[in-house]
Amino acid sequence: MMGIQVLVMLENTKKNLIGIVGEIPYIYDPAISNSKLSKTKKRNLVEMELVGLNELLVFLKRGLSLKNINKKSLFYVVIKENSAIIKNLIKLKQEFLENLSTQKCSYAEEFSIRVVKVFYRTLIIGELRRLLLDSKQTTEVKSLVKEFEKTIERNVAFINKNSNYRVIPVKSLVEMQVTCLLEAL
Repeated sequence: MMGIQVLVMLENTKKNLIGIVGEIPYIYDPAISNSKLSKTKKRNLVEMELVGLNELLVFLKRGLSLKNINKKSLFYVVIKENSAIIKNLIKLKQEFLENLSTQKCSYAEEFSIRVVKVFYRTLIIGELRRLLLDSKQTTEVKSLVKEFEKTIERNVAFINKNSNYRVIPVKSLVEMQVTCLLEAL
C-alpha cells in the first residue's frame, strides 16, 4: 500500500559495501493515489492516529509485562524495539498536533490513516502474538493470544471492508527490487 522507498547506504570499508533497504509494497489500493481534498481535517486524522498508536502501545505493554514471556525470542527484541519507536512516534505526533492548522487532507492521507495504519498496527499485533506463542503456554498467555487473534480478525475485516486492495505478484516485487539495485549501482 505504500510507495517505494529506497535507501542506499554506502559504507566506507575495505570492501566498499553497498546496502540497499527497500520497502516495496506487496499490496496496493488505488485510494492511496487520490490527491483530491476530502472533507476531513488533518487534525482529526492525527488525533485518530494517536488513538490507534496508544491502543497498540497498551497491547504491547500487556504482552511484554507477562511473567513467562520468552525474552530470548527474536520477537521479544522486535516488540521491545517497536514499543520504543511507538512511544517516540506518539510524542512527535502530539507535538505535531499542537501546531496543526485546520486544513483539509487528501483522500490518500485519509485512507492512509484510516486503513493503512490499521494494516501496519495489525502486523505488529501479529508479531506480539508470535512472541506469546514462543513463550510458556500459561492460562494467561493463552487467553491473551485469543484476545489478540480476535483483534487481528476484527482489523482484517475492517481492512477488507474499507479497501479495494490487490496483491502485487511476487515476480513484480522481485523485478522492482532488482531494478532498484541496478539503479543504485
